[in-house]
Amino acid sequence: MILALLNWYDLEMTLSAFRAGVLHEANPIAEWLLSAHGATGLRVFKAAMVSVAMVGFLVGRGHWMAEVGCLVSIVIYTGVALAWWLYPLDFS
Repeated sequence: MILALLNWYDLEMTLSAFRAGVLHEANPIAEWLLSAHGATGLRVFKAAMVSVAMVGFLVGRGHWMAEVGCLVSIVIYTGVALAWWLYPLDFS
């Protein structure tokens, strides 16, 4: 659940910055989704990708590689969330 919440926060901050014109999406898949399907398309894609990852972590629960992968993902997305929280521009 923590991983899903951190991903949601990253997505919403990305969309806010993109709408404000302070972000150029470097991920070509996300860029295409934004241009072709807007924020809804990117939200659906992100939800699908996070769901697949979470299912993988749940299926592998108890296996050391899945546990480490989940923890590493949480650490990385916590860093991303902190970077967004400290972002110096007001793009609301």
